[in-house]
Amino acid sequence: MTPERFSQMWCRNRIQQLSAFVLLTVCGFTVLNEAGSFPDFAFVTGALLGLFILLEWSRIHKYIRLVPVGALILSIFLVQSNKIAIQTVGAAIDRAAFFAFFFTGFSILREAANSSALVQKCGFILMSQPPGRRYLFMTLGSHLLGILLNFGALNVLGVTILNQLKPESESQKKAIRKVRMRRMFTAVQRGIAAISMWSPVSFAMVLIFTDLPELNWSDYAPVGMVIGVLFLIWGAILDKLLHPNVSQSHQGAIKIAPFFNLLALLGTVPVMAILIVQFLPYNFLVSMILSSTLCGAGWMAFQSLYSSGLSGFAEVKRRVLVDLPEVFTAQRNEISMVGFSAFIGILVVPLIDPVWVQNLLLQSGFDQTWLLICIGWVIVLGSFVGINPVVTVTILLGLVRVVPELSFPPVALIAVISISWTVMITVSPLAAAQMLTSRLSGTSVREIVIHWNGLFAISTMLAMDILLILLL
Repeated sequence: MTPERFSQMWCRNRIQQLSAFVLLTVCGFTVLNEAGSFPDFAFVTGALLGLFILLEWSRIHKYIRLVPVGALILSIFLVQSNKIAIQTVGAAIDRAAFFAFFFTGFSILREAANSSALVQKCGFILMSQPPGRRYLFMTLGSHLLGILLNFGALNVLGVTILNQLKPESESQKKAIRKVRMRRMFTAVQRGIAAISMWSPVSFAMVLIFTDLPELNWSDYAPVGMVIGVLFLIWGAILDKLLHPNVSQSHQGAIKIAPFFNLLALLGTVPVMAILIVQFLPYNFLVSMILSSTLCGAGWMAFQSLYSSGLSGFAEVKRRVLVDLPEVFTAQRNEISMVGFSAFIGILVVPLIDPVWVQNLLLQSGFDQTWLLICIGWVIVLGSFVGINPVVTVTILLGLVRVVPELSFPPVALIAVISISWTVMITVSPLAAAQMLTSRLSGTSVREIVIHWNGLFAISTMLAMDILLILLL
């Protein structure tokens, strides 16, 4: 290694450690703020978030950089023109900081899962299923792994899929390989996307229950779980209808012991969260993030001590000082995109005249059922033209508070948002799932959106619309 290269790496490591420290400080202020008994550190937190963005600027995707820059320009303009109060900017900073806390807290658990032999073993078992039950097991297994890894599960399982698809002989036809690839990738995509329907660690649930703090996740969870199961089952049924000639032979015994171990690990997170709720002044959502952080840290320490023997403590030190700063700062794009999209949504809500919205709704003649249907399609179709659903949902939930015509039954509103969000993940050409799937599979985004997921997405949305019409 040349002296110049060593100097660059040393400098980058120092910047990375500083950046990670700044991000952890943002998380610390957010934890204090969520306790409710401390002063509001919004503008200190905002300055630290800005410093984090500057430190990571060169590694933030060039298009994503526009979001925090736009948020800064918009906030300055609106305050200078007296369109919003300075307190609104503080609330927007708190929302962006909360998402930074969310991504950072769960990143520790995901790092532990990424380096876990148990998770890799579960992935191999899923890939090894015979064709007749492959889709169902892969969609259920990816759903479980997705709780830990989010879309990182798509990356982990995607590489394994490609390894499984390597031709075993020259006679293996490209058409068969293409069908297998489509079935496995759509199963994984839909399994991971369904997390948004119920999981308290999904973007959708976090956004909804931070915007509507008077609602409890536990009140909606049973409904969301049922919807999630129906979503996964419908995907399996559609796969069977589209591929009726899949071989049912060699349906051997299923090795599920590793999945029970994984479920036991996952179960410790909500158990610890319940204990935090009982003894500390935090709601369940914040407690889940804190619990995931503690469980992830414990899991990483166990991995290091178990695999490294006497040198385990040195391995723990290496992961804390080397691996974790990289893990924390790797959240730069998510914090910039999701956190500052929520920031913009908070700023925009006060600009919308609720009386104008109320009159518009009255003139439309739509009842609550049709308004919910429209909301669902706006979330999905808006993503096709680059409107981040974080912005759409933040504005919508802000209007729900002030426009009587938008006072929907809470469970129905959350269900519509979560279903539409899940469908958006599977079908929007700008969604991360499509970008990653396209890169891994070598398939165009257009092919994935239209031919792989188009029928599934449209049928799911129409089923939601029909149920709304029948039940409301």
